[in-house]
Amino acid sequence: MGLKIGLTGGIACGKSTVSEIFQACGAKIVDADKVVHELLLPQGILWHAYCEHFGPKILHPDLSIDRARVGAIVFSDEAQKKWLDAFCQPIVKEELKKRGEALFAAGAPLVIFDIPLLFEANWQADFDLVIVVYVDKKTQLFRLQKRNGYSFSQARSRLRAQWSLKRKCALADICIDNSGTKEEVKRKTYNIWKRVQEIGRQ
Repeated sequence: MGLKIGLTGGIACGKSTVSEIFQACGAKIVDADKVVHELLLPQGILWHAYCEHFGPKILHPDLSIDRARVGAIVFSDEAQKKWLDAFCQPIVKEELKKRGEALFAAGAPLVIFDIPLLFEANWQADFDLVIVVYVDKKTQLFRLQKRNGYSFSQARSRLRAQWSLKRKCALADICIDNSGTKEEVKRKTYNIWKRVQEIGRQ
C-alpha cells in the first residue's frame, strides 16, 4: 500500500483550499465531509440513524438532513455530541478506509485523507504523515463569523469543540500557515506536494 497522508486543521483555517490545491497538483483525495454528506442522503445509513435518534425536527421538507439544525443541537448538548461521535465515527472511518484502498488498488502512490476532526477522533496513528493547516485564533474567529454568519459566541463554541491549533500543530509532521494570501498558501502547498511525492517514491 502507498503513502497515507492525513490533512486536517481548525474550522475556517482554509483546509479545503489546501485540499483543492493538492488535488489540482494531481493528488488523490478522500474527503471525509463528502463521505458524511453521501451517508446522510435520504435512506443512507447515517440518515436512518439521525432520524431515529433526533426525530423529524432535523429534516427539511424534501427529507434531507438539516445539518445546521443538527449542529445547533450537538453544540449545545454535550451528551448529544458524544452520541454523534460514538455512533458516526466508526462508520465514517470504515468508508474512508474502503475508498483509500480502492485508490491504492488503482495505482495511486499516495492518498490524502481530508479529515476535519482527525485528532479529535484519535485517528492520527492511521497515517504515515499528518498535515495541519492553521491560522492565528483571531483570524480563525473572524473567518468563521464571516463565512457562516455566526455570532462571536457561536463561533467561539465551535472552536472550543475542537482541539486547539497549537495542540494539533505540535503533533503534526507538517504545518501550513494559511494566514497570508491565496498565492502564498498555493506556493507553500505546491512545495509540500513535491516533498510528499518524494517520500511516496521511497
